[in-house]
Amino acid sequence: MTYFAAPGIKGLKVFKKIDYEKVIQLTADFFNLATQQVLSKSRRMDIVDARRHAIYYFKIEAGLTLKKVGSLVGGKDHTSVIHSLTTIRNLCDTEPKRKARLEKYLNYIIEKL
Repeated sequence: MTYFAAPGIKGLKVFKKIDYEKVIQLTADFFNLATQQVLSKSRRMDIVDARRHAIYYFKIEAGLTLKKVGSLVGGKDHTSVIHSLTTIRNLCDTEPKRKARLEKYLNYIIEKL
């Protein structure tokens, strides 16, 4: 397994190399969707919610750039990624069930990778 971090610098997150396609597949499995639905341009709420979770994982947990995250989730631009991150953070701040589901999702992804 390959890990990325700058040696000798404290406070940096250590990132392992991630199989992006597997993360999308695991996200689809978690939300009972097809992989292509997560990557689609659909605005159906359950699909959008799954896509937001994947975006959150890629940006916050994996530390990818906005551009890279957008390309992984169906060719979204960086402003769409920012909007998704803002939305999921706001929902988690106002709805405890959403926060619990995000934590459950992140644990699921980390466990399966």
